[in-house]
Amino acid sequence: MKTTIEDVLGVLVARDRSLVCPDVVKDWEQESRAHLKEVAKIGDLFFIDREDPFKMSVQVVVGDEPPHEIPTELYRTVAGNYLLSLPSGALEVQGLNSWIAGNPTPARPIQLEPGAYSVEALELESHDLTEYEEYMAKTLGSDNWAFRGRVDRLYLLGCLPTVMAAALAIFSTWTLGLYAGLAAAALWLPYFILSRSKRYKIISEKVRSTESGLPLFILRLRKLKDSEGIIGGYI
Repeated sequence: MKTTIEDVLGVLVARDRSLVCPDVVKDWEQESRAHLKEVAKIGDLFFIDREDPFKMSVQVVVGDEPPHEIPTELYRTVAGNYLLSLPSGALEVQGLNSWIAGNPTPARPIQLEPGAYSVEALELESHDLTEYEEYMAKTLGSDNWAFRGRVDRLYLLGCLPTVMAAALAIFSTWTLGLYAGLAAAALWLPYFILSRSKRYKIISEKVRSTESGLPLFILRLRKLKDSEGIIGGYI
């Protein structure tokens, strides 16, 4: 199941549908956060505290099978093997503010076998990874991805003489600044032409749609035969 969660308190909660929000949490002050942590530690819920308001997509996966069409190589485990009790088997994932207000979850509960589960949370890594480069090259085509990279490097190439032109105009002479400005314009021109080409626009739109389709978090649940020694948690 993939769903989009929005929360003004910055907290995502995964819990059994039967769990009622404690009164002490509803005011959401420092003691509320401490109480929520205690509830998580005994395995009644799992939560992710981003501290700031957010809108993010979350993929819930049950078992060890890789998520459908999700490149797991782009994700890293940020929390693993935390206990989550689902006495009714109905898993609900929603923002804390929505839970406090008693609003329905954005997606229907996931019906699982009642019992104890372990929760592993995986977060999307930053886009400077080699794995990200390889994934985008595979998705867009290596030629298209390389073309976009070349155009983007032209943008960076034009930045330095632009800064130099401004610095020379201010701290040296207008003549030197003018020459540097002309050099900057010559370097900027290929970028402006190529970045407005149909090919570049199509590739950039594909990049945006691909990135927006990736969930920020993956929550993987595994059924536990024995929950002894496993504690709940949060991130």
